[in-house]
Amino acid sequence: MTSRKTQHRIALLALLCAAMTGAFSCAKVDPDEPKPVPDGKPANMQAIQGYSTEYVSYPLNATYEQAGKMDGLTLSTTVNVATATSNVVARWYRITDSQEDTEIFSETLQPSSGESDYKSTMSLTKEQFNEFFPSKKFKEHRFYCTFSLRSADKDVKSTVFTSDTMTIATALPADIMVLWVNTVNGEEPTCDYVSPPPGNNGAGIRNCTKVPGRLRVSLAGKRLYDSGDYVEDVSGMTLKIRGNTSAYASQKPYKIKLQKKKDLLFRDDEKKYNDKEWVLIRGNANLNTLIGLETTKYLGFSWVPAMQYVNVVVNDDYRGLYCLVESYKRNEQCRADITERGFLIEKDAYWWNEDLYFDTSGFPSNMKFTFKYPDTDEIAIDQLTYIQAYVNNAEKAIKDGTYEKYLDVKTFASWLLFHDIYATLDCAGSNLYLAKKDMTSASKLEMLSPWDFDSIYWSGSMTQTWSNQHNYGAFYFPALLRNSNKAFLNEYKAQWASVRGELPSYIIGKIDAFIEKYGDAIDESRELNASRWGGASGSVASDRRNLKAWMDRRVDFLDQNLYVLN
Repeated sequence: MTSRKTQHRIALLALLCAAMTGAFSCAKVDPDEPKPVPDGKPANMQAIQGYSTEYVSYPLNATYEQAGKMDGLTLSTTVNVATATSNVVARWYRITDSQEDTEIFSETLQPSSGESDYKSTMSLTKEQFNEFFPSKKFKEHRFYCTFSLRSADKDVKSTVFTSDTMTIATALPADIMVLWVNTVNGEEPTCDYVSPPPGNNGAGIRNCTKVPGRLRVSLAGKRLYDSGDYVEDVSGMTLKIRGNTSAYASQKPYKIKLQKKKDLLFRDDEKKYNDKEWVLIRGNANLNTLIGLETTKYLGFSWVPAMQYVNVVVNDDYRGLYCLVESYKRNEQCRADITERGFLIEKDAYWWNEDLYFDTSGFPSNMKFTFKYPDTDEIAIDQLTYIQAYVNNAEKAIKDGTYEKYLDVKTFASWLLFHDIYATLDCAGSNLYLAKKDMTSASKLEMLSPWDFDSIYWSGSMTQTWSNQHNYGAFYFPALLRNSNKAFLNEYKAQWASVRGELPSYIIGKIDAFIEKYGDAIDESRELNASRWGGASGSVASDRRNLKAWMDRRVDFLDQNLYVLN
């Protein structure tokens, strides 16, 4: 968006605020129209509220006819006045980079409902559509409407009301959702970039600002959701930068926090899946996130984060292709099933960037445990003491072979098996999530679903190696594999035996179904993402070939090497 457009937005916001107090009287005026109402005229000539339309989007190369079927050619807005007048003139303008905005449509209105609502509808002509929205190119246009409220004697005109601005956009694939985020005053979230203390790992971020705003979600030009404007604990949302090293890239990962719960993935049982917290991770490079989550589902983890690919526009700036994913948090209905007295913790390389953490003695490392639940400002002393003691006891039991008392062996075996199937390169320093359902002996420490899939099957170049967890003694797996108690090793081998025959075809089948439904939209979005941020825009077909080749080779490696572990 150019600085000229930014100036327009600021100016229009000012006009809107002035109009709603009856003070604005300086919009574009036809010299042949009646003069403004003199000072002292009744307040019933004031516009008191206006309504703007939703965002819409078209597919790449959309024709005028296709756009019409999506209800994408029509913009409407309504003004409410204190008392109905004899008529109202509505004028629609397109914001341009030139000195003056362009008037493209006008009409004279009568009240559309009751005695005080006036609705104006503007439909783009075929010539306008073809001019405004060239194909194969992300392009936005902003429109607004002014209302001239006239009195019955036709010789005077009341205050002019300017509607909120509206955007319609093209060149966004219709088959995947679009998230439209508009922050208050166009403010962008910020963060500070920090380095670890000596002897520790990773570069991170802190002091992340939460910017309030409004979220709209659309699919094929149809509105699915509108959070409304930001009102704390009532409506709207906040946006902030998330992640650690991923936040150093130009295309930022984000966290969305709604002020009112909503299932942004729009599943069948929406009430069950409602939540406030959602994350946006970059999804342009490959299908790794989809592949990873589908595999963890097959391996039977109790909860696997759900996701969809989406295009994201922030403050009228296309930000690219993302994965909209459920965040790691406690939610007994639809996410981590943990009671209020349970725990969700992470063995965290970035502990030094958190307010609360604890250490253990069994497996020394430069990582410590941090909390995902409870919140650090809500955890009680007895809870902190309990979980620290429990994890210390579990680590001692891993060393002496009595770990079955403390660990959910099945989930630990599933977690390692997942990473061994894909020879994950970066599974040793972060994203190690553990949970305990409550503070009783009835629950054990369990591994939650894997999360970060950036380095799975490493472009097919590491088919003959184990995942890095086999070589990383700061966590538990080398000890569990070599312990005199073979419960873990036996479970690990049994799980591979049960999935090896069907898993490759299952995953390939899931990817084939995804490509059939979304493949063109993902490829087109990758092209748009590359034009926005640079980089390659490989096809989903190539992702599928890479995965198939990996699976063919990987089954042989695990068959030859897994059973000789002892």
